Amino acid sequence: MTMAKKRLGAYSKEASPNEGGELVDGPAAVAKILKAMDGARQNRLLAAIKQRDPTLSNSIEGKLFSLNELLDLPPAHMAILVDAVEERDILLSMKTNPTKVTDQILAGMTERRRSQIMSDFAALPQVRVSDVTNAQKRILKTLQDLKQEGRLATNPKKDFWV
Repeated sequence: MTMAKKRLGAYSKEASPNEGGELVDGPAAVAKILKAMDGARQNRLLAAIKQRDPTLSNSIEGKLFSLNELLDLPPAHMAILVDAVEERDILLSMKTNPTKVTDQILAGMTERRRSQIMSDFAALPQVRVSDVTNAQKRILKTLQDLKQEGRLATNPKKDFWV
């Protein structure tokens, strides 16, 4: 086995020591690299990783896409995302969302819709954590799809405008 293959094999673990003995979170490092890529290339690489190691792919995707990305969306872009997402997914995600994220999602809605969502949320019974996690993943998938279509950007504040 070549040295490169040995090193690549270490990345399938959550954290592995680097040459200096420090623990390195391989999936987090890969996610950071993928974030810098365009959507098409990112999708190709994730698909290739998923084909070889679905567990590793899920770990990378978990670190690649975070609900905190929603905090960078201005209200107009959040409105686009909210319109594209199923209401049930919004409700389910609110079960475990940080307050800031929920506030950001609600800011992208009309007052009438926000009132309806809050009413529905108050009446929502207990749900499985896996249902909440899947709803959050669908929201993040929609966010990524909208970014690839060019309909929104997660952090237009960091974009340069000329």
